[in-house]
Amino acid sequence: MTPMDNPQLAALEQWLDTVVDHRFFSREELQTAYMFNLYLVNLMATSGLEYRGHSFREGCPICLLVVKCTQNQAPMVCFINGTSSINTQKSFIRMLLAGTVKWVPDRYA
Repeated sequence: MTPMDNPQLAALEQWLDTVVDHRFFSREELQTAYMFNLYLVNLMATSGLEYRGHSFREGCPICLLVVKCTQNQAPMVCFINGTSSINTQKSFIRMLLAGTVKWVPDRYA
């Protein structure tokens, strides 16, 4: 079973099919916001990671997402840049599902 084979995400897909007003958020952005804010702990757990938190540093024109986790009881962190917080979330989820997140030891944990 993959992280995407989940009744919650199937229900999300059904709901997204009913959303017709995309003036403010695209379908992909709504899906990203849901997965990052409500399902991230589960996604990370399937990769053997224990979620420890995240933070954003908003800047112009770059936003920085910092995600913290524990991997094999070692504190780890990754840094994702993007043009907005939703774009950094989208990049992180895509990389997490592909197994390409570059985790580094968290020196400040």
